[in-house]
Amino acid sequence: MIKIAICDDDKKACDSLNSLIIKANKELSVKSTIDIFYSTSDLKKSLEKKNSYDLIFLDIEFDDINGIQLGTYIRKTLNDHHQQIVYISGFNSYDRQLFDNQPFNFIPKPFDYKKVKSVLNDYIDIYKHKEELFHFKQKRKQISIPISKIVYFKSYGRKVTVLCIDGHKYKSYDFYDKISNINDQLNEYRFLLIHKSFLVQYRYITEFGYKAIKMINDEIFSISQSNRKKIRELRLKWESEEC
Repeated sequence: MIKIAICDDDKKACDSLNSLIIKANKELSVKSTIDIFYSTSDLKKSLEKKNSYDLIFLDIEFDDINGIQLGTYIRKTLNDHHQQIVYISGFNSYDRQLFDNQPFNFIPKPFDYKKVKSVLNDYIDIYKHKEELFHFKQKRKQISIPISKIVYFKSYGRKVTVLCIDGHKYKSYDFYDKISNINDQLNEYRFLLIHKSFLVQYRYITEFGYKAIKMINDEIFSISQSNRKKIRELRLKWESEEC
C-alpha cells in the first residue's frame, strides 16, 4: 500500500493527475490511497497532525507557501526524509532550488501518462525491498522503526508507548497520538485492537485466551468484552491462512 498526496491549487490538474495515478497503479498492480490538497497550507496542517505520505506530488507555484518552501519544511523542520517529493510545474527554471530538497523526481505540466507511470514504477523498484517502517515524532524528532519489530502499542491518555523487540532486547518509545489513528495506519498488517488502549502484533502473542492474551515479553493484556468476538474471528482466519 502506497500513501500518496497530491497538492496543487488547480483542481483540474489535481483531477488529471489523480486519474493518471489510479490508472498507472492499476496497471502496476499497486494498491494506494490518494489524498488531494488544494493549498500547501492544508497539506502542511495535515503533516503537522502527524499524517505521513510515501509520495507527495507537489506543485511549485502557490500564492502563500510555495512548493519549495514546503519541501524545505518537510526536510529541515520535520527532519523527514522518508516522504518522497515529486515536484510538478509548468516551468523548468527551479532545478538548483529543487535539488536542496532531495526530490524523488520532477513532472512537467501538462501531465504525460508514461512519465507518471515511470515515476510510480521507479518508486516501487527502489522501495519495495526496504523493510516497511512506522514513523512518529518524539520531541520534534522524526523516528522510524520496522513494523515487524513492534510488539505492541499501549496508550495512557494522549501518550502512546510503543515496545519494540531486537533480538532478546526490548526498547520502548513514548510519543503523542491516538491508538485509533495508529490502528488505521497499520490496518493492512496483523495488529489486533484488543482494547481501546492496547494494539498488539499478532505474531508476538505467545498465549491466546478468550478474555486475555500473553505477549512475548510475558505481559498480559485483557481483551475487552466488545472486542472478543472480532478478535476470535481474526485469530481463526489467520490461523487457517497459515495452515
